[in-house]
Amino acid sequence: MQPTGLTANITPASLVIAGVTAQNKVYDATLSATLTGGSVTALGSDVVSLVTTSATGSFATKDVGIGKAVTASGYTLSGTDALNYTLVQPTGLTANITSVMYSVWHYLNLDIPEHGCNQSHQQGEHLLSCAAPWVD
Repeated sequence: MQPTGLTANITPASLVIAGVTAQNKVYDATLSATLTGGSVTALGSDVVSLVTTSATGSFATKDVGIGKAVTASGYTLSGTDALNYTLVQPTGLTANITSVMYSVWHYLNLDIPEHGCNQSHQQGEHLLSCAAPWVD
């Protein structure tokens, strides 16, 4: 005799997003990070697609640095079998924020700060080029 009245719960499988990369940027006083790439591989013949239109990246801080943590969010799934999966957002992303380069023109008779900057003369004016964070 076979058992009858049995029930079971089937929970969604985890689906990890692979191949997402956070892009390096020049300092812009924001946390915004650009993300590229990304793919998912469903089980068997399931039909699932990665939707990236609402995906965003965010640096942990806005400051200049190397290997800064980036958080990804907003990725979703579409397709007839999408509800069979729980999407795992990308983790472990890092990127660099580099200093912005700017130039300031001064007349020669002005007091010009020289710390960390390269100076050149051009027809009565003084060019000061510095690598420093952007100041609003």
